[in-house]
Amino acid sequence: MNRLPTAARRPGLSLLSVRLAALVFMAPLTLAAARPVVISGVPTSPVIETKLLAGSKEGLPIWFLPQLGLQTRNKPQDVWLSYGPRSLRYTPQGGWAASGFALTAPLPAPERYGSGGSLHVGLDVLRALGVPLAGNAEQLDVRVVQAAREVPLPVPQFGFNLAPTLVTPKVVQAAKVPLSPKPSVPKPSTSKPDVAKPSGAKISINPTALKAVSAPTSPPPVSPPKAAPEKVKPVVKLPSPVKASPAVGHSGSASPLATSSAITSSTAVGPTSASPAAVKAAVNKAVTEVLELRAEVAQKPSLRSASIEPTPIAPPAGLLAPVPTSITPTPVAPPPVAPTMSAPTPLPAPTPPPLLSGPKIVGTRSSLSTVRNIQLQRLVIDLSGPATYSAKNERGGVTLFLPQVSADSNVQTLDSGDTLTLAPDSNGVTVRLDAGGGQSQVSTLNDPDRIVIDTATSLSADVPPPINPDALPIGVSLKAFGGLSLLSFDPAQFTPRVVAAPVGVALNVSELVRRVGGVAGVNGGYFDPPSSLPVDFVAAGGKLLAASLERRGTVGFSEGGTTLFGFPRPRYMLTGAFGSLMVNTVTARPAPKLLTAFVGDGKTAVGGAGLLTLTLNAAASGVSKAELGGAVPAAGRISLSFDPARFPQLPTAEGSSIQATLNYQSQEWQGVRDGLSAGPMLLQGGEIVLNPEREAFNVLTGVWRPTRQVAFAIYKGQPTLAFLEFGTPETFARALHNVGVTDALRLDSGSSATVFVSGGYLGTGGYLNTVWSRPVPNAIVLVPTNNTASLKASKNLK
Repeated sequence: MNRLPTAARRPGLSLLSVRLAALVFMAPLTLAAARPVVISGVPTSPVIETKLLAGSKEGLPIWFLPQLGLQTRNKPQDVWLSYGPRSLRYTPQGGWAASGFALTAPLPAPERYGSGGSLHVGLDVLRALGVPLAGNAEQLDVRVVQAAREVPLPVPQFGFNLAPTLVTPKVVQAAKVPLSPKPSVPKPSTSKPDVAKPSGAKISINPTALKAVSAPTSPPPVSPPKAAPEKVKPVVKLPSPVKASPAVGHSGSASPLATSSAITSSTAVGPTSASPAAVKAAVNKAVTEVLELRAEVAQKPSLRSASIEPTPIAPPAGLLAPVPTSITPTPVAPPPVAPTMSAPTPLPAPTPPPLLSGPKIVGTRSSLSTVRNIQLQRLVIDLSGPATYSAKNERGGVTLFLPQVSADSNVQTLDSGDTLTLAPDSNGVTVRLDAGGGQSQVSTLNDPDRIVIDTATSLSADVPPPINPDALPIGVSLKAFGGLSLLSFDPAQFTPRVVAAPVGVALNVSELVRRVGGVAGVNGGYFDPPSSLPVDFVAAGGKLLAASLERRGTVGFSEGGTTLFGFPRPRYMLTGAFGSLMVNTVTARPAPKLLTAFVGDGKTAVGGAGLLTLTLNAAASGVSKAELGGAVPAAGRISLSFDPARFPQLPTAEGSSIQATLNYQSQEWQGVRDGLSAGPMLLQGGEIVLNPEREAFNVLTGVWRPTRQVAFAIYKGQPTLAFLEFGTPETFARALHNVGVTDALRLDSGSSATVFVSGGYLGTGGYLNTVWSRPVPNAIVLVPTNNTASLKASKNLK
């Protein structure tokens, strides 16, 4: 639920003041503090907040933007953002460049938040792209539209406008003012250029379409008019203005041809009163107008694709009369003619590769999508028939060779920025895809025949990669119910085991999985972050690694794969000639008043002054060493430290018989060899059993706060790793119960919550959690049932 601005909650303010304050807070301007982000009114999970960047400008991490409907490339040297038809690309050299719209103001450069933090962009950048940002002083609300209906596909490439073809219009010459022959100018074609427009590609421009873009052609020279025969007495009248219909050009203005007087021939009837000087001046003026008109038309061609030939308008009868022989117009010197230069000898055309008898590459097409921080590109090569190929994955790309296949030579840049090259030769076609840091896989499809190259590229290491549902190991299934995800395992193929890091060491869950040859894992129980030591029960391989608080929910795994949920009280039980004795606790710290046990790692010292330490043999059935004052037990060996005066019944000499066994003080748990405690217990036997008082949890803080939740569960009879994006233990328990989970124990959650599975888009594994989690000292790992080596390793992890 959205909260009112602070001003609206203060007493004594008028309703007008409250409304004004709300309007100010909701204005899409830079605010003074970071705000949590909600998407269409729903809070983000985990909580994402804006960050204050340089100049107190708010920003969001680029890795988060795909959740708002953007496509992104998260590289500091080449940032690309696309939202609907608008795209922005940033480089340090050129700054922001826009496609699909024009920038009206400078935008701030991307910047990292904190030392080594995520790359962020300001909210001004998102507003420029048209991302709908709203909210108030306490939160930023983003309305995410349905991309398939409301947002057009992005235009990631920067296109070019096709230049108009320039055409020189014809000039209608006057019959009685002879001009030298006009060189023929071929009419340009009125058909549209053949421009290929593949989806998402740049527009290719045919160079021939721009042939007309050149320097204006000089008008042809004009020969002076010949003198008329002596018997003819021509008379010339000055041309009267003729009102002509304007020839509208590309811009809608009248054509120069239409606004100039047309000069045509006419035989005068009767005498005229014009003097010889006036006739000579008129003739000279007419010739000059014709030359100027032709030069103006040559320099200012029409922008229409078709040539223009205005219809001549006949002048009134008697406009021109024969020119007397005594009056000879002054010849006008023709403009200088540029010297003729011989054209260079054209080079011979390259010999095309010989035609091959096999199929041909008839086209290529690509698509681009983003899943969390992984950019997925599919390149399809269409073939006219079946073909064979060989593929070689190389650094930065993949190269294919298709023997006996023909193709047109081509180099193109895909929407992702990758470069595709087709290089045919006499043996076939070499296809090269330069994919930068992406990893590519090649496959084929039939009917019609196609070769498919799928490329995955990590856009950012700031967030964990997602799980690829199509690349899960056999026997593993993933189901999602809104914010709840269940990763289930076939019990016939996989067995859950507890895997612990060395004492005082925390490791990533993925590392704990790989160390024992597992396929997936989830973080385990609670621990002390400074020391990385567990704070509750942990057992692996039948050995008690951490003492139990004896009140929290526990999950255990038997040697045969049976899973138990309950509240056991595991302790070491010592038996021998002295009878039986229960160990107080498991710790390496000296405790003079207690009988303590510890599973050695070959590095950690136990015991202390006045204490005797017994190190048992590998079978934990006898004393191999007895040392006073402290000792360093070998890795995997159980040691007992105590004050002999307080426990006189225990043996003190090497070779003495003594047996140490793990006792759960519950009959059904006696076969459990691996287990850990966490809590609270969420479900048992299909019922919600949440009881914070029984397990001594404070519901006002800590474990009960809303956060990321993880659990080990049983779903439809299969061991399952459950992950809830955001909620409390109560919401987690209800969500699991609603989908049919029968048993579930909540594990350490929040910043520790991790669910990892091998495979993934890049072969590095995938995660259900959308943010990186901290390393942990133990985890529950699913290992193949026939992987005996990994089972032994899980008992003694080094």
